[in-house]
Amino acid sequence: MTSKTISNGILRAIAILVGIVILMYFVYSIQSVIAYIAIAGVVSLLGRPLKRFLMAKLKFGDTLAVVVTMFIFFLILAGVISMFIPLAMEQSKNLSLLDIDKLQGNFENLYQEFITHFKLNHQDVEESIKDSKVFSRIKF
Repeated sequence: MTSKTISNGILRAIAILVGIVILMYFVYSIQSVIAYIAIAGVVSLLGRPLKRFLMAKLKFGDTLAVVVTMFIFFLILAGVISMFIPLAMEQSKNLSLLDIDKLQGNFENLYQEFITHFKLNHQDVEESIKDSKVFSRIKF
């Protein structure tokens, strides 16, 4: 092996690695487009049997079969969404009935009972809670 062969191999490996890094960056930058393309592919695969049925059995034209298939998909999507609207309304009603002050009082009462039950020092517990990152989003 000559030094020229070795240097060509090293340069080729570096070029391949740089190409892979550039390709990965490109895929990362267009990942949302890839997701839309994948969703469109799945929807078209789901609609193809219905379109073929409309064209073969009901003798629809190509454009009319596609329009009817898309309309049926739209109706199915609207039906699924309309099933979840009453559920969301019920949950929003339940959340509006939630009494935050009572919840905070119950939490503070539970905290005091915890400290007295385990005979802990109040200052040590507060210091360990402040040091912990678990409760960083809860305002005590």
